Amino acid sequence: MKSSSTIIIILLLIIIGGGGWYLYSSKNKTASTEEIDGGSGDGVSSKKVAVEKTKVETLEIKEKFLINITSASGSTYILKTEVSVEVSNKKSAGELALRQAKIADILNTVLRSKTYEELNNDFPKLKEELREKFDALVTEGKVLDVLFKTFVFQPLK
Repeated sequence: MKSSSTIIIILLLIIIGGGGWYLYSSKNKTASTEEIDGGSGDGVSSKKVAVEKTKVETLEIKEKFLINITSASGSTYILKTEVSVEVSNKKSAGELALRQAKIADILNTVLRSKTYEELNNDFPKLKEELREKFDALVTEGKVLDVLFKTFVFQPLK
């Protein structure tokens, strides 16, 4: 009876120690090595590069957007969207937080200039266009990504 409880205590200590080591080591990593495609496009050649892990900050845009969108055929839709912006540091997030009116203007201007088909078929291009425009608003750091929490079309009758 005494030996089985000793074994259980030893196993618990090993599990707790291993979990603690994992948390400690994952918190303190600043760089890792990762296999990537060497650029040939065939997926065969690869090289090892050091990838620095950065702390990403996310800025939630407070405003929800309802925008009229037309299609090439003349149909009209309402686009409902909510947006967040990923930036490389807290200073960039702070800069953008102070410029929410400008961000709203950029979103409205860009989204209204697109047709239903452009928004529906070329989403990565839209995200990159917005990322570049938002990136021009920050002086330190950079905008990494534009995230759409919702992106829903409703046809108008």
